Amino acid sequence: MRVLLVSPYSDIASIGLRIIAACAGNAGHDVRMVFLPNTPDEETRLDDDEHRYPDTVALKLQELADSCDVVGITVMTNYVSRAKLITGIVRRNGSPVVVWGGIHATIRPGECLETADYVIVGEGEEAFCDLLETLQNDGDTTGVPNVASRVDDKVHISPVRPLIQNLDTLPFPDYGPDNHFVWDRDAGTLVPMTMSLLEKYLSQGPISRIRQTVTYQTMATRGCPHRCAYCCNDVLQELYSGQKHLRRRSDKNVLDELQTAIRKYGFITGVGFSDDSFFVASNRSIETFADAYRRAVGLPFFCLGSPLTITEPKLKALLDAGMYGLQMGVQTGSLRIQNLYNRPISNKKVLDAVELLNRYTDRMVPPTYDFIIDSPWETAGDIAETLQLVRRFPRPYRLQLFSLVIFPETALYKQAAADNRNDDGTIGKREYHKRQATYPNIVLGLYRHSIPKPALDILSHPFMVKLFHRNVFNPFYRLFYGMARTLNRHLFKRK
Repeated sequence: MRVLLVSPYSDIASIGLRIIAACAGNAGHDVRMVFLPNTPDEETRLDDDEHRYPDTVALKLQELADSCDVVGITVMTNYVSRAKLITGIVRRNGSPVVVWGGIHATIRPGECLETADYVIVGEGEEAFCDLLETLQNDGDTTGVPNVASRVDDKVHISPVRPLIQNLDTLPFPDYGPDNHFVWDRDAGTLVPMTMSLLEKYLSQGPISRIRQTVTYQTMATRGCPHRCAYCCNDVLQELYSGQKHLRRRSDKNVLDELQTAIRKYGFITGVGFSDDSFFVASNRSIETFADAYRRAVGLPFFCLGSPLTITEPKLKALLDAGMYGLQMGVQTGSLRIQNLYNRPISNKKVLDAVELLNRYTDRMVPPTYDFIIDSPWETAGDIAETLQLVRRFPRPYRLQLFSLVIFPETALYKQAAADNRNDDGTIGKREYHKRQATYPNIVLGLYRHSIPKPALDILSHPFMVKLFHRNVFNPFYRLFYGMARTLNRHLFKRK
């Protein structure tokens, strides 16, 4: 069958969709891929914007879809509006079968079937290929595991097949560039991907921009050891209850992929491991992988870790192998909010990990620490605890602040429903980086700059939080944010 796979995401990495493309291609289907990224300086737009895609892009996308039998779209909750726009575009002239997959399709298949013809629930590699074969043979799609459809105006969801335990059986991600297309702003439309365009857009990815590398992204594991209440892994572990959720590829398989990519794409200068927690393995396993990576690949790489899994032997081994940066989730300094998030990691554990990383900052870029802000459950006391934790972090470091998004069907979503906090119409639609204009957010933001520590100590004091974290001051904070954004845009243009 002729298949078009579309990624609406800001970053073109889209590893999961690329693996599905490789699977479908190996099964004999004619596969094309389309990437619709943002530019680095473009503010992320996740709202319903009917003019998101200009006519030049829409017409080319429609033309590609008209020549295909099936259009597959990957969908995260924040990107549902974009997926709907794309679906409308590809259906303008013809009637290709539209299949949605991804995490939102998994957690809200009924909702997705209001737009799509079929929905892939859970892992999609085997399911999507089986669905293509069934459609090609005019078979009964209701018998395909992991597939949801409408039968007599009712939602039918087939049982999910077991998780793929041997990840080495999957093909490497299809990075093209043959039969790939990208929305290139310089050209003003969708154009065929070339080696130079692939290099250009890989260099614009968030990991690449940390150290100005051209980063090839992959994953060595699937799953996560944690079950945070705000995360989709909570839903996935429920869907696949009783199965081994965290799985790891063999070292040889990972290194074979990287060596193949480096040979094919000579412009690659870095590697990004997008695993939820790359450090989840024994010290010995990490040391063995690091040694093999150093000898077989040797490129600088970036990865993610958690306070519970980072140890000094692992850290030293990975630094010796070429690790130049690390991102670690902290989220909150409040014990009460930690329990709400089902993330029982003590501040002592966090500080131990932070101090360990600080001892090696001469060998890597400043580590990045993630925090969740704008939680409706947080009190001034909870926020003060977070600020007191941050003020103990030794410099240098980077802070990433993410406004809390309550994703459907997670444990936090259910808690929000119980607490009557799901009635504002923003569930899953808030943008991560659109922080509320509040006193704590301004102070946390100041920690991202070279503000003298004594000044931050004063601003972070619980008395100051209690005094200034009030709605009456928020108009002034909004004015401050507006001025700061204007200044940043001005400075960016000057550069």
